[in-house]
Amino acid sequence: MRLFVFIFVVIVSVFSEELEPNSWCSDSFLENIVFKCLEEYNGILADAYDFMYLRPAANERMKCFRACLFNECLSFNSDGNFAANVPATTAFWTSRRNSSYLQIVEEAAENCINSLGDEATICDLTDAYITCLGENTPHEITFRGAFNLD
Repeated sequence: MRLFVFIFVVIVSVFSEELEPNSWCSDSFLENIVFKCLEEYNGILADAYDFMYLRPAANERMKCFRACLFNECLSFNSDGNFAANVPATTAFWTSRRNSSYLQIVEEAAENCINSLGDEATICDLTDAYITCLGENTPHEITFRGAFNLD
C-alpha cells in the first residue's frame, strides 16, 4: 500500500509540475544568436524586427532564420516538434515588459501549437507559429522584452 501511495504522489507531482520557460534564452544570449542566425541565413536587421514584432517571414531563408533562433534556444524535440515549454518561453519573452501578457500569450501559444498542421520543415513550422501568434494576440505584444528593450 505504501508503495502505491508513493507512486501516486510521484505521478501527481510530475504531471502537475508547471513547465518552466527557457529564461536563459534572452537578453545578450538571444541577441548573439540573432546575429549568428542572421549571418547564417543572409538576413538583415529588418528580418530580426519582423521576428520581434511577430510578422510573417519575408522569404524561405527568413523562415529558417527563425527556426535557427528557436533551435539555439532548445525549442524543438528530437522529432522536430516544439518542446513542451515553448508556450512558457514565448510568454516569458513577451511578458517581460508587461506581466499582464503572460497568460494571454501562453494560451495563444498553446492554441497556435495545437492548430499547426503538418508543416514540411521546422522552418515552415516556426514561421507558422510566429504568424499565428501575431494574428491571435493584441498588436502591442512583441518579443521586445526578450531582448530587454524598453
